[in-house]
Amino acid sequence: MNENTAIDPESEQNSLLFTTVQDEYRVLKQEQRSRIGFRDNLLYMTLGVPKERLYRWEYAHRREEDGRFKRKLFQLVVDLTAFCISSAVGLLTFLRLVANPSTTALILVWAGWILTLILAAWIWTYADFSQ
Repeated sequence: MNENTAIDPESEQNSLLFTTVQDEYRVLKQEQRSRIGFRDNLLYMTLGVPKERLYRWEYAHRREEDGRFKRKLFQLVVDLTAFCISSAVGLLTFLRLVANPSTTALILVWAGWILTLILAAWIWTYADFSQ
């Protein structure tokens, strides 16, 4: 055989490997397209379900006017108790337990009272009972 006509086994092996990788790539891409199509169809199916049944909790939540006021009032009480009343109790407890607080401690207690009152005013303002 002539050198020019001889088949290089390494290039034949590389060619076979390349063809195999290409075939695998095509199969993987087809699987990927199938998964994307299934996901899109699932999304469209979900959106196509009857609107009332799908968003029923949102409509019910917004329709009950009496319940809305009660929930907002309850949330206001919880917020004031958790953040403002607990702070005030802590400050009062400190003043009761410490016989002769230093000037720095008294300044910090007053600052705590002022900040607690500001926080209470913000909580009250943002309770928004107008809606």
